[in-house]
Amino acid sequence: KHAEAEEIQRRALADYERIFGVDHLRAADCRHGLALTLRSLGKHAGAEKIQRRVVADNERILGVGHQRTITSRNNLAAILHSFGKYAEAEEIQRRVVVDHEHVIGGDHPDTHTSRRLLVAILRSLRKYAEAYEIEQRTRGHEGWILQLDYPATNNITGTSRHSVPSTLQPGDIPIFRLGL
Repeated sequence: KHAEAEEIQRRALADYERIFGVDHLRAADCRHGLALTLRSLGKHAGAEKIQRRVVADNERILGVGHQRTITSRNNLAAILHSFGKYAEAEEIQRRVVVDHEHVIGGDHPDTHTSRRLLVAILRSLRKYAEAYEIEQRTRGHEGWILQLDYPATNNITGTSRHSVPSTLQPGDIPIFRLGL
């Protein structure tokens, strides 16, 4: 049903652009969803073009150092990697890792995610020694401590602050073991 999803997302994007304007973050989010759908359909050129637009929008609206902008570049690198454009994906992803380390810290889950994508890209480029070195630095972070209000925690654990055991109080930080 990806083809149907593409049509729905294109209509939604047109609505977001009409209602909020082409430079609104909601329009950029909708573009990203469309890029992922196009990627799933194997429409490489379209997915890449739209994700580049998302990056440009985020850079213009939020700035190049904003975490959301960095994540949009990570998503572009993932799309390029999936289409075999390894050299460009590597260049972008190396910058993403550096930026994540600087902006959100080396132990943040998003930083580890960006390192894992860099490892995959390096393996595709047959740069096994460097991939191994980065992978070793990332190991041991499979069991992060995440706060319940952090969106990734809710996505991974299936919990939300509304489904937490009543014994936890606001501010408590439960530990979730993640099998990544």
